[in-house]
Amino acid sequence: LETIIAIRIARDGQIVDIQFEKKSGNPYLDDSALRAIKKANPLPPLPPGFEEDKFDVGVRFTPSDL
Repeated sequence: LETIIAIRIARDGQIVDIQFEKKSGNPYLDDSALRAIKKANPLPPLPPGFEEDKFDVGVRFTPSDL
């Protein structure tokens, strides 16, 4: 049982896009994972040496993570 959420992080650390890559089939787990991502916004800014304007990452949640 897991859900994977793809997020796009802007240079200033703002999460500018959130999409489910994989839903768990359990609406409680999916909703909880989405709330955790939204609550974490904003993240720290991207490091100075990072050349791109954004960073895409997938975050995996399982019941033991929440």
